[in-house]
Formats: sequence, structure tokens, C-alpha cells
Amino acid sequence: MKFDFEQIINIKSKTHLNKFNIHEPLFYNNYLFHYLIIFDKFDILQLDTFPIYKENEEGLNGFFLAAKYDNIKILKYLINNYKQYIYNRNQDDEMFTDYLKYSSIFEDICIVYYYQRYYFENHRRTPTIDKLIKVHF
Repeated sequence: MKFDFEQIINIKSKTHLNKFNIHEPLFYNNYLFHYLIIFDKFDILQLDTFPIYKENEEGLNGFFLAAKYDNIKILKYLINNYKQYIYNRNQDDEMFTDYLKYSSIFEDICIVYYYQRYYFENHRRTPTIDKLIKVHF
């Protein structure tokens, strides 16, 4: 069975996106959003709500794939828009954080640290994690 990945790569609008069934696997148990993450189609991911929690053939959901492919921009988007799935584990009891390449997010961690310090110094209380995620990500 062959699949024409050019169709996914060439999605440019909501109209093109609607030609796909986002709730059914396309190829080898990969859903459309899996390929959008792999091909770094951030702009298309924002056009609809996807079943990000669904795992592919390798047991990876949207968070895992974004972390595995070091796509921090998409990962931040998923954290902000699909918070209810942040703590999901895969079949091997791993979390998406197990797939992060920490050298690439070190700068983001520093930013969160300095923001938290600044916020405390100016407001005399530490912000909740939800506030940090909203402001930082």
C-alpha cells in the first residue's frame, strides 16, 4: 500500500485540510496530525482540533512526536491547547518529556526561571504553573 505524502505536504488551507478524515489513521496507524507534526506544518495544525492523544504505530502521540522531532514551537502549541493530555503515558510508561532533547530547550528553561524570579520580585508571590505556561509558551 502506498500513500502520497505530497497531499499532506501541500495542505495550504482549511479547505484542503477538510479533504482528510482527521479521526481515522491514514497510513500505518498514523493520523493526519502525526504527519503534520513530522513535516512541521504548524500553520495547518492550528486550523482544527485534532485527536492529539491518539498514538501511532510506535506508541507516540502528538506530544511525543513533537518532542522526538525537536519541534519546540509545536510542542508549546500543544501544551497550550491540549493541556488535558500533557500527562499521558505511552505503552512503555514513558512521558513526552522522555523524548525531549534538553540542549534545545535549555534556553526556554532559563527564560521560565528568570520570568518566575522577576514575577516573584515584582508581585511577591510565585505564579502558578498555568500562568507560567500561558505567559511563557
